[in-house]
Amino acid sequence: MIPPRKPTVKKSSPKAKKAAAAVQKEFGSAVRRAAERAGRKPMIWKQTEHSESREVVMSKIGSTAIQKATTRTWDEWTTTLDFEGMQGKPHRDVVEYLIRTHELTPWWAQMVCSGYEQSKVQRVPQEQVTGFEISVSRTLEGSASDVFRAFNDPTRRAWCFTTSYTVRTTVAPRSLRLAMPDESLVTIAIDRKGNARCAVSVHHSKLPDAATAEQAKSAWRDALARLAGMLSD
Repeated sequence: MIPPRKPTVKKSSPKAKKAAAAVQKEFGSAVRRAAERAGRKPMIWKQTEHSESREVVMSKIGSTAIQKATTRTWDEWTTTLDFEGMQGKPHRDVVEYLIRTHELTPWWAQMVCSGYEQSKVQRVPQEQVTGFEISVSRTLEGSASDVFRAFNDPTRRAWCFTTSYTVRTTVAPRSLRLAMPDESLVTIAIDRKGNARCAVSVHHSKLPDAATAEQAKSAWRDALARLAGMLSD
């Protein structure tokens, strides 16, 4: 008797995983899970594979595309949601309303809600449900292990604008998750580019406002420049 063949499990490529992580970071885990359950990759997902810019949702998805997917243009959605009393409502409540009343998928409900909020200046680029966030990256002339130690070892943090952060979790020498003194969060990703070179990405989230986000972005750029100098010494 021939034993039944085991079903093959299709593994995601590193590129697909990176794109999925980028979408989750910007739009939340619910959007990522909804897209994965649907078994398809939306166009906006594909765009994240080719661009690191984070523009307003309404400029990413034009009125023609939103009308084709949801039967309404951006102007029509703005008028409709205003009429239905959604202005000023919490993000989650608007998303649930769109799913329940207008029968949108979770992914498109997130997109319509974000575009609507930005049109009403409730949320601006870089702002997420949990606050503002920024990302900074730089290629460094140093091994992944050296860069990892520069973040993880308290005696090697002189290059950073603060040395009093707490390391929550680590995957040596690839990533760290930091709790900052102001209760914001930082995720560090270290991508090895050979034995003596690596790319470092800093994602700083839960920032209170746009001004603080811009200050954090500038601070991390300067800090990574100092780290590059330290590694070259």
